[in-house]
Amino acid sequence: MSTLVKPLVVMAHGWAYTPTFFEPWLHQLATEQPTLFAAMDWCLLDAGYSQQTSQNLRIGPVNIPCLSATALYPVLRQALRCVGIGHSMGLSTLLECASQAEKHWAHLVSLNGFTHFTARHTDQPGTPARVLERMLRRAHQNLPAVVDEFQIRSGCTQTAAWNDQALLHDLQRLMTLDSRPLLLRATDQGTTLTCLHNLDDAIVSAELTAQCFQPWAQAMTLPGAHSDMMQTPRRYTSSTSPLVITLTEAAQLAITKPHQNH
Repeated sequence: MSTLVKPLVVMAHGWAYTPTFFEPWLHQLATEQPTLFAAMDWCLLDAGYSQQTSQNLRIGPVNIPCLSATALYPVLRQALRCVGIGHSMGLSTLLECASQAEKHWAHLVSLNGFTHFTARHTDQPGTPARVLERMLRRAHQNLPAVVDEFQIRSGCTQTAAWNDQALLHDLQRLMTLDSRPLLLRATDQGTTLTCLHNLDDAIVSAELTAQCFQPWAQAMTLPGAHSDMMQTPRRYTSSTSPLVITLTEAAQLAITKPHQNH
């Protein structure tokens, strides 16, 4: 006897959002692609930006857990095949989690993600350090206003009782973030990368996307703003969507594990 082991899909949100960022897309996927949705085990990574403890997300009959990074490590270690979907800073968070858990991703999907955020030189893509420094100064004075402005620029708003400490910590971390060595290690271990970029993204430019992910992946462009997935989930659930194609390939490579009698 043998059992089919489902791939584990871990979804990580970006700065100034919560795990429910993915809720509209998950509902849409379960409706439009029920076979694919059922072929996966799902998990949401919570960066802790809300003061409230994240509740598990109910999508139809499926209860999707929301876990902190430290709670995710043993889950990753136990999974036989892992797929990571990271929005914005969430992509770097997934790379860091896999490194800490000593686990590699079979597939990674970047949704307007990046391996570094600030421009390394004045003539290179990325947010100038002085702009992020100004944002940090304002955030220490009025963090809700900075979050609101960032979400408006991202194209989708989300309310929460924000955890100031976690938001300020990760905003500061963006100054020096560099997860490219982790991506290099992941690809050397066999991780495949799918890279999506929205044409109207005011946070992550197409040039920064190319600098972060070439030569491992050529970015596929879609309409919409930085947080378009939350606003227009149907754009990411059709059978021709690169995200759905990647998940379908992962499902087809599900592992058959011998059943052990005890």
